[in-house]
Amino acid sequence: MSYLSCPNCGLTISGQAINQDGVLYCCQGCADRTCCSCRVSWSESFRRLEELSRLPANWDSYGAAPISPKAIARAREFLFVLRDAFASHAPEQFMPLNIAPIADGGLQFEWERQNRLLEIEFTADGHTISFVAEGTAPNRRSTGKTGLSTTEALDLVASVLDLPIGSWVSW
Repeated sequence: MSYLSCPNCGLTISGQAINQDGVLYCCQGCADRTCCSCRVSWSESFRRLEELSRLPANWDSYGAAPISPKAIARAREFLFVLRDAFASHAPEQFMPLNIAPIADGGLQFEWERQNRLLEIEFTADGHTISFVAEGTAPNRRSTGKTGLSTTEALDLVASVLDLPIGSWVSW
């Protein structure tokens, strides 16, 4: 299977593409060369965390735990670290594509660029886990790590965004 990447932001084009002058883009913002509207904005990310912090037990109807205050705090902290590290290199492109609840009370941030996927999970007890998948089937490779440091997480985000590792501003 072949995947198309948006020529403006590098995201994999899924669902309905915007065709502008024969070029396919992931969203109207990219077609207009303004800002990719597929990503969660800075203010939306905090609204999303607030919304997720209020999920009750059994929010998925399969017995999911409420999102833990430690996971919320760690996710908020990481958003500030992301902004401080990447805002001068990739304005708004450093933001995750999605912020999702995890059934065990954690949170997950997701990034994607071309054929690379990064998930960083903030567990219910405040630890950080990563999952990286690269390539396309049948040659897709994946790795994961538990106990991820903030520096390691920033390096993974830089890698997915095609920024040199360690290029982020020291926070």
